[in-house]
Amino acid sequence: MTCRLARRAIVQLVVVLLCCISFTTIAAEVEPVAKPISIVNMPQDQAIAARLLAITKAIAGLEQVEVKVEAGVLSLSGEVANAQLSRDVEKIANSQ
Repeated sequence: MTCRLARRAIVQLVVVLLCCISFTTIAAEVEPVAKPISIVNMPQDQAIAARLLAITKAIAGLEQVEVKVEAGVLSLSGEVANAQLSRDVEKIANSQ
C-alpha cells in the first residue's frame, strides 16, 4: 500500500512538473520581441523648430529664446523681456 501511494505521488509530481515546463515554454514563445525605438519625424521636427525660431527672431524681446524639437516635443529656453512675452511665446509654441 505504501509503495502504491509513493508511486502515485511520484506520478503526480512528474505530471505537475511536465505541465510547468510546458507552460513556461509556451509563455516564452508568446512574449513579444522589443522593437527598437526610432525617431521618424526628424524633417517635421526641423520644420517646427525653423518656423518657431523665425517667429521668435521677428518679435522684439524674444531674440534670446532657444528652440529645441525632438520627436515632436518642443522645448523653449532662454530669457524674455517680460512676463507678457513669456506668455505670448508659450501661446505661439502651443499653436504650432
